[in-house]
Amino acid sequence: MKLLIAGLVGALVGAIAAPLPAAAQDSEPLINTVTVAAFKEVDIEPDIGTITFGVTSHAREADAAIDKLSTRTERVIDAIKALGYTGDNIDTFNVELQRTCLDRCRDPNPKDDVIPQPVIGYRGAAGIRVETSELKRLGEVIDVGIGAGAKGVRGISFDVSDRSEAVKEALRQAMVFATDKARILAETGGRTLGPAILISEGRTRAPEIHHVGADAIAGTTSAGGTVGRPRRPTNPFPVEPPTLSASARVQVTFTLI
Repeated sequence: MKLLIAGLVGALVGAIAAPLPAAAQDSEPLINTVTVAAFKEVDIEPDIGTITFGVTSHAREADAAIDKLSTRTERVIDAIKALGYTGDNIDTFNVELQRTCLDRCRDPNPKDDVIPQPVIGYRGAAGIRVETSELKRLGEVIDVGIGAGAKGVRGISFDVSDRSEAVKEALRQAMVFATDKARILAETGGRTLGPAILISEGRTRAPEIHHVGADAIAGTTSAGGTVGRPRRPTNPFPVEPPTLSASARVQVTFTLI
């Protein structure tokens, strides 16, 4: 019996003296900490504007349609270059040539026995893209392009040249917000906020390109000038750049003193 009691006492003493489990050891430093999450969205002004023009041509023969398209496209490009822009700002894309009906395409009276004779020819199309950092001149570019013979404006887009810097600014502001939240919690609890010991980056979002569709600028016409002899308009088409945004989430653990 004495041996049994001595064994139980030894086991209890050994259990008390034994080190804590690893999980308990890991959680011990977190007793004097505070963890907060923060989200911040910041406004970013765009510094790049892109205008897309459409140019078209029609002719009975393919060669004639291409010649007309080339002439009209070159006329628009030359007019925009006259504003001071260069080949670095301008490019053409999506050049197409399709066989299509040019005239008498619909049967005016499908119930009669007369078979219509449509006029078949070719339609050429091309896009002209102008990129500029001079956002205040976008309206001027639109009017000059239309006045030089562009069929219309397919769209306008706005972007930022350095998206990474926009994300960094969102992260900075999110970290400041997280620190303010943690300080309020610490002071309210009668403690002093110490340094951050754990910082985790959550989901970040860079500014996205903002597109203004053709429907929003339908009916755009030149304020002055004639096809072939464009002149600068005295009252350019109004274009107001939008405000873009970037966002960031962080989770931070601070010590409490």
